[in-house]
Amino acid sequence: MALEECNVGTIEFTNKQKKIQKKMSFCFDQDKRDKYIYSKNCKGLKCKPLLLPEKRPVDISKYKFSVGSPGFKVCRELKGSPQIIKYQLGKDKKWNQSARCIFDDETFVSTNLLFKIWKGLIIK
Repeated sequence: MALEECNVGTIEFTNKQKKIQKKMSFCFDQDKRDKYIYSKNCKGLKCKPLLLPEKRPVDISKYKFSVGSPGFKVCRELKGSPQIIKYQLGKDKKWNQSARCIFDDETFVSTNLLFKIWKGLIIK
């Protein structure tokens, strides 16, 4: 991954058909293929939901007929709640599309990052 950056930004999501914008601190990183965001308490990918993935393979076979990305399915198996979002971070005022997995009031991780970490540990 590239150089991790943590800063204040804005996350926009829809809740009960109402758009909500929330200003908060979170982290951003990227590799050649994708961009990732996660809560500040996951800095360095060291938060509880991301620890020891090799000891927690996920079985997404029960979602075979469910709508949603593989990242959403991994999120649900890890007891998180997936959510489609847009975000701005730091001085960049461009809105970026993404999806995150919310684990609690403090902790979230991009669903595409979850899928990347668990990719080799998915039971289909």
